[in-house]
Amino acid sequence: MVIVPDRQFANCKIASGVIPLIYGGRDRDEEWGYLYGESKFGNYTAKLTWHDKQLTIDATEKWIDFLGFLFHFFK
Repeated sequence: MVIVPDRQFANCKIASGVIPLIYGGRDRDEEWGYLYGESKFGNYTAKLTWHDKQLTIDATEKWIDFLGFLFHFFK
């Protein structure tokens, strides 16, 4: 899923103040972090990558809808 982030998710540092994000790293063009969570349905990990003012989320299918709701809710 690719979204254009709002202020709360403009970069990894700002997003980590809103959600429990673990810093992954940075190279010349990208910055990435990992969102890890536990629920009664199991553990999940999502990779969030910022590149050219876009946020790409790599997660399993079962968590994409939840993450879409989360990012929409915190606009």
